Amino acid sequence: MLEGHGEAVVCVASLWDGRVVSGSQDRTLRLWDVQHSTPTVVALEGQSDDIVCVAQLEDGRVASGSQDGTLWLWG
Repeated sequence: MLEGHGEAVVCVASLWDGRVVSGSQDRTLRLWDVQHSTPTVVALEGQSDDIVCVAQLEDGRVASGSQDGTLWLWG
């Protein structure tokens, strides 16, 4: 089990490099490196409302969509 979000997780995507990215109602994305016995996590913050979708783009960046009608590109 991975813990770290402060609110419900509403979207998850597997990245090409083996990491997992999750988006939450706490308005953050979290990048989880699950390839190690002790997973590490990086929090990405900035969106002003709940994150409702996440996907990896062909160029490796991550896109996230929010309830506020914005799409953010990360990386």
